[in-house]
Amino acid sequence: MSITADRIIAVSTGKTVYKDGDSVIKVFCRPYTKLDVMKEAFNQTQLEAAKLSVPKVQEVFLSEEGWAIRYEYARGKALSHLMEATPAKVSDYMAQLVKIQRAIAAADAPLLPCLTDKLKHAICEGIQDKEQRISLCAALDSLPGGQATCHGALMPQDIIMNQNGGYCILNWANAARGNSLFDAADTFVQLTLEDNEQLALSQLYLSTFSASDPPLERAVLRFVPICAAARIGGANERERSILNGLINQ
Repeated sequence: MSITADRIIAVSTGKTVYKDGDSVIKVFCRPYTKLDVMKEAFNQTQLEAAKLSVPKVQEVFLSEEGWAIRYEYARGKALSHLMEATPAKVSDYMAQLVKIQRAIAAADAPLLPCLTDKLKHAICEGIQDKEQRISLCAALDSLPGGQATCHGALMPQDIIMNQNGGYCILNWANAARGNSLFDAADTFVQLTLEDNEQLALSQLYLSTFSASDPPLERAVLRFVPICAAARIGGANERERSILNGLINQ
């Protein structure tokens, strides 16, 4: 099937996202497989069934460019755009991100994969040193598990805010069940990788997440080395330097 769409709205490694009227078409190519695409569509459909605010999946199909998912177009602006456009309100926007992340954790999606298994696989794939790999896997096993829904890669750009104060959450490829503190730690790690002096979002996120319960900050930081290790396999040289610092903190 060929794709005739209004315009390209996003491009990343192995993915091109098109707007097509009231729909979005996300097209996958290498390194993504048919199984990867089906898993992402399945994850998103589960969260739709759990009444979380996600774009409804409309179809999965094979295009001339590769396997593709068509889903509803989420109207509004990304939370990341709002943060950059209005720095004076960044604390308010960060509070919204934390509130939405907690809504995700409360969603009932029992068929999602086990987060601990996904993290262990990523560590074994990304960490080359055998002793470090064994140590990190042992540390992962020592941390408390859970059954919360975890987005697995939540960032401000994954949240679309509309004019009525509602929101829609995108990009469910990494969703899993586990301890919600892993999800918080992963957001902290990603924000650390992207941080800049103007916004310093990683520390703002951590303080916002733990504002109602200060011991949460230390609890989240216990999970950071594992989340950093799980991301090192796909990192570039600059990111690896930062991630290694987080692993060894």
